[in-house]
Amino acid sequence: EREGRAAVEGALRRHLRREGEPHEPLLIFPEGSITNGAGLMRFARGAFRLGEEVQPVALRVTCPLPLAHDTLTSSLPRNFARALFQPWHVAEVTLLPAVAPAPAEAAEETAARTAALIAAELGVPATRWSSADKA
Repeated sequence: EREGRAAVEGALRRHLRREGEPHEPLLIFPEGSITNGAGLMRFARGAFRLGEEVQPVALRVTCPLPLAHDTLTSSLPRNFARALFQPWHVAEVTLLPAVAPAPAEAAEETAARTAALIAAELGVPATRWSSADKA
């Protein structure tokens, strides 16, 4: 798994460092999973290890029908099937101020600052739980 993460980080660094070539922005979901919206899971530090400024985005999705679900125990196919029973979804996207790593700041600290900013916008707590805790 460590080799896989190193390969992904290397690919991301090459993408960001291409000189003279425009590159597409990267969209990364640092929680690594879906939640029920009651809180923000701890962000994985991978994207923050690049030491680049990030553009936080608060994404709030609402549905008209109250389908009870538990994202901690539901599988992705089950959650997808539940989503299909909704007649529509509303996605509200809020761009927040960019976050740059402070000098000598660890990736975990930058990730936590970014998560706190998004959590405050969404009005939910930033938790210490990660997607690994769902397993």
